[in-house]
Amino acid sequence: MTFGTAHPWGGDLTATLVSPTGISFPLFGRIGAVSVSAVGSSADLSGNYVFVDPAITSNNIWTAATNAPNPGSIMEGTYATTPVGGAGAVNPPTPTGFLAAYSTLTTAGVLNGTWTLQVIDNCANDTGAISAASLTLEQAAPVLQYSSAPSFIHFPTIPANTPSYAYPVVVFAPATNAQNVGFAANACVMTGANAADFMRLPDAVSVAPGSTGQLLVQFRPSSNGYKTATMTCTAQPSGVTPAQIIVQLDGAGGDALPPPNCYDVDGDGVMNPLVDGLFITRLQLGLPPGVAANNIAFQSPRNSAKKVVGFMLERCGYVVPSTP
Repeated sequence: MTFGTAHPWGGDLTATLVSPTGISFPLFGRIGAVSVSAVGSSADLSGNYVFVDPAITSNNIWTAATNAPNPGSIMEGTYATTPVGGAGAVNPPTPTGFLAAYSTLTTAGVLNGTWTLQVIDNCANDTGAISAASLTLEQAAPVLQYSSAPSFIHFPTIPANTPSYAYPVVVFAPATNAQNVGFAANACVMTGANAADFMRLPDAVSVAPGSTGQLLVQFRPSSNGYKTATMTCTAQPSGVTPAQIIVQLDGAGGDALPPPNCYDVDGDGVMNPLVDGLFITRLQLGLPPGVAANNIAFQSPRNSAKKVVGFMLERCGYVVPSTP
């Protein structure tokens, strides 16, 4: 199942696929939420996302959301279906059996018809849009397939012109493959503003059925400052699923980066007593976030109470009260 979407708070959404016979199955939902009152991941959904059975890939959108920059987006890509977050959920959850849910649909008569994609925004204030959606039905999973992790590598801050340790992207090929899945020495391309500061070690990798291999990535900043790039590696032979591995990379050259300023909750560079201080004081008095934000005008880049609370949850150790 593929669809294109744009929404500023990925943890708000629940996406469900409904068959012509009425079988309903969630693709994902409330990413990052592990309790009834949790706000979920603050990372955006922006682009095209493909949801498949975990036999095809083990990529987990909850992990991608955890690794997304703040503020920033969950990387586009192919992900295994996951359960809806909430009470009793763990992060990341175990992927769900997408194909098993529709295993009773074995004939054209029950497969043909209207399939419905339902997307629910579980919270107010934010809005989003769906640009496109498509469903591909196959009799069986592709003959050759593999999965890889992670989809995001964060390198530690190191002095300029100093090479980092090599970090692995692990590739696993299921035992059901009929032949090896490979990545040539030149299979990976770096793109982005600081592409020259990252490199994949030029070793050819061939992953036999039931085995793992590693694509090793290194960071060598050419100057001080924050660096980002995207690594795209094309798999061999043609027809393997997925066709490419896409990994987001970041790191910094220079001294260690300072910790986040948790007294400037909206991130505008000013510790305003009537904005940042008032909101923190209300939280300390036991008010829930929605009430604590009344009549406070937060500024960009975190210009809403939800974005501020997401920042405090992810970077400052704030814990949402169990009762509103």
